[in-house]
Amino acid sequence: MPTALIDRYHTEAARLLGLQGLAPADLGPVNRQAIDWLAALMLSQTLPPGPHPAEAAAPTDPAATVTGVRALLSGGLIRVAAHINRLAAAPADPAHPVALYVHQQAIAMQEAPDVTRDTTLRVIVGHLTLLALAADHPHPPRTIRKAGS
Repeated sequence: MPTALIDRYHTEAARLLGLQGLAPADLGPVNRQAIDWLAALMLSQTLPPGPHPAEAAAPTDPAATVTGVRALLSGGLIRVAAHINRLAAAPADPAHPVALYVHQQAIAMQEAPDVTRDTTLRVIVGHLTLLALAADHPHPPRTIRKAGS
């Protein structure tokens, strides 16, 4: 179940980033990293603070976590860095694959060069912002008018 849950969040992250349907070999390193990090940030919204014994009770609907990720990312890179540091500092029990995955991705975010981390997070922020704008301002279908009518 947990690896299926991680895969489900990966699929949703790829969809949110507009990369669904592409083979992993067709993705560049920034896009692969963006999918991993967005999935980890989404999964981090499902974990209770501290040790994660109740991990099995985590929601399985990735869409339910997008609002929390948007709120986190809207706080700026300093707030995101603090969240990443908390996730990396929390001990991860190897018996809980989701918590372990989030912990490993947080460490990868910490160890990434500043430019790489900032670029990847900006890619994620940009895509989530565009999706939010599209949801807030839907465009009605255009009707074609005949000349003279």
